Amino acid sequence: MKSLNAYYCILFICLSLHNCKYNTDEQVPTIDLTVEEKIDAVSDSIFFKSIECIVCTNDMLFFSNSVFDNIVCTDHNFKLKRIIGTRGNGPNSLLGINQFAIHDSILCVLNDGNQRINLYDVNSGNIITETTIHSAHLSNRNRKSFDGIFWYSDTFGSDKPVSAYNIKHGTEELFGTGFEFSSAKQTAIRNKRLTVSNDSVIYVISDNLPVIETYSKETKQLTDSYDYSFFNIVKNEIKYRNTKDSADNEYFYLCYDTYITDSNLYILLVEVKDGYRVNKIIKFDITDRLKPVAIFHLPGKIYHTFCVSENDNCIFAFEYKSNCIEKLIIPKN
Repeated sequence: MKSLNAYYCILFICLSLHNCKYNTDEQVPTIDLTVEEKIDAVSDSIFFKSIECIVCTNDMLFFSNSVFDNIVCTDHNFKLKRIIGTRGNGPNSLLGINQFAIHDSILCVLNDGNQRINLYDVNSGNIITETTIHSAHLSNRNRKSFDGIFWYSDTFGSDKPVSAYNIKHGTEELFGTGFEFSSAKQTAIRNKRLTVSNDSVIYVISDNLPVIETYSKETKQLTDSYDYSFFNIVKNEIKYRNTKDSADNEYFYLCYDTYITDSNLYILLVEVKDGYRVNKIIKFDITDRLKPVAIFHLPGKIYHTFCVSENDNCIFAFEYKSNCIEKLIIPKN
């Protein structure tokens, strides 16, 4: 289990953020979600476990299946539509997959075991192209983003925490500024990010600090930083973690996954204060600037990944303890 370091690290970082916005969560409702349907397998032969990435687009649901190194596509009622990719070391094969992203009709998957990036047509499942990765910095953990040209990822082995990797040309631009912690080891392991994007903006979320950074896609410059520690749930969590001693090579996640739609950004929170739980999602409106809208309370205990279909008013989420993908209904206003 990973734990946070002393409070002064958090204080230093929060004071150094540009354009911090302090708010209150008193007006942000907590909404309990209910499960409409759940599955632990698709058909009689496709079983899964430890799913780390789910994406929904139009009427289709996609999730990575690390057991077989492929990506499963179903409709929103979990009816199987197709399997994308096959396991292997040869051409067009997948190995060690975890994260993928979809732009329009193209699915982009980081083929980490083969050090390649594969593109697939989401409608047919056919491979479009496969290219060798020309980067030593791309991480296979945490949510990624793809805009048809660039794969946006956090990094390792670099003091720049974010990568914009050009799929076609194999070129890479590293950007962003890392946070400073109490030791070199802590600084090295606690600068992981989750990345999502829209047409003009890249949202970069720390996995262990209450920080959402906004970067311009065009310039790769930081345009805003948002501190969401004003939420009581986050504030109490940080306060508790700061009372705990930890090894220099350990830390706790605060954000486990994130998702973006046309109008909203969602963050899946990690809590350790009253026992390890990952079952609350904060919703932010992003149509103007970040504005908290609601906290969703999911009925399970530990969720690893999720996606949101706002057209269907539902969230699809993988609950780790039950090994099920759940379809959760969001109550209409």
